[in-house]
Amino acid sequence: MEKSSLYEQLVGTELMNKIVEEYYQRIKSDESVNYLFKGDDVGQFRRIVYYSMGAPYKKGKEGIKNSHNHLDVTTEQYQTVANHLFATLELYEIDVEQIKFVKQKIMSVHDQIVS
Repeated sequence: MEKSSLYEQLVGTELMNKIVEEYYQRIKSDESVNYLFKGDDVGQFRRIVYYSMGAPYKKGKEGIKNSHNHLDVTTEQYQTVANHLFATLELYEIDVEQIKFVKQKIMSVHDQIVS
């Protein structure tokens, strides 16, 4: 039986670990957005990547909104963070159709994150 989501295909693999670590390093080294993640460890980035790949998020969109309200994230910052994820997926040669899914998933929570 074929696994249905990118998350299900990659969870627990070395490739998933590499994607999460690369994404984490990209954000932490980008001074235009890294302060938004002050105090966040790689586990937080793992949750972002997992959600974007189709993992369930128990708190839903309202939980996403509540956890980002205090950050005053701009559309430009949101896009920068998203682009780091997309570039990371491209670096590891994730299928174009799967990247499209991730983009749709990320853009579906834009309004909950951007102030």
